[in-house]
Amino acid sequence: MYFRLEGGLPSKIAQFRNMPDKVGMDGTHAQSRAGFGFGHDGSVDSLERFIFNVGDGGFRADQELANMVAFILSLSGSDLPPAGATNSGRLLPGPSGQDVPAAVGKQITIDSPLRAPLLDGMLALAGSPTSRVDLIAKGSTEGVSRGWCYDRNLSGFQSDRRSETLSPDALIDLAGAGRELTFTLVSRGTGQRLGIDRDGDGLYDGDELNAGTNPDEWGFIYLVSPPQPTEVIVASNTSLRVVADSTHWDFYYQWFKDGVAVGRHQ
Repeated sequence: MYFRLEGGLPSKIAQFRNMPDKVGMDGTHAQSRAGFGFGHDGSVDSLERFIFNVGDGGFRADQELANMVAFILSLSGSDLPPAGATNSGRLLPGPSGQDVPAAVGKQITIDSPLRAPLLDGMLALAGSPTSRVDLIAKGSTEGVSRGWCYDRNLSGFQSDRRSETLSPDALIDLAGAGRELTFTLVSRGTGQRLGIDRDGDGLYDGDELNAGTNPDEWGFIYLVSPPQPTEVIVASNTSLRVVADSTHWDFYYQWFKDGVAVGRHQ
């Protein structure tokens, strides 16, 4: 892409890392969502048209063009070596890039216990220790909405019930007519919240439903052995329930109001 669209004059190659900032212009409508397009004068609105109009590009099918767009948008260029990493030339250690991986949002819905190549690829991405995505699954079993999140340390899926884990094959075997499963790639670090713990209180959604609490709201503390310090913020007129699954240790809870301790119970 070293020729300008205006007269074929040579131009400086654009940085790929800021391409997502230009997405959003729509020259076919009076209003655009965002962006100024990919030409210096706004003459090219979309990345697809920019690539296609520059010397044809040799694309024989729409899918090839779509693949090129996805490839360009996946090149963040902003990841720096982590602290303590082996010397990487001129790159100094720094924070991880905040660019969204191109795979985020990819979905597949299955209605039979068959392994699709796309799903195998999604599992491989989620299982990689250097991956920047998580894999979640949503569906229903026995008429109950369920969720799962892939745990790369277990090479399996943690369900929305803490005591239940499934291998990929076992989860796929649950799919069938009326029991469809939808797998989605999400940004790394968001899989647990989006898949199995929507309010992020540490108690998984299925366990909350079984206990009669609302998985959308904080207000439930689940204690395990050995105990770990746990904090939960409770709004006014909200019930708080504490559940412990062991009787071999003591625990206490401390009430605070506006940051001031007001009572302690054991």
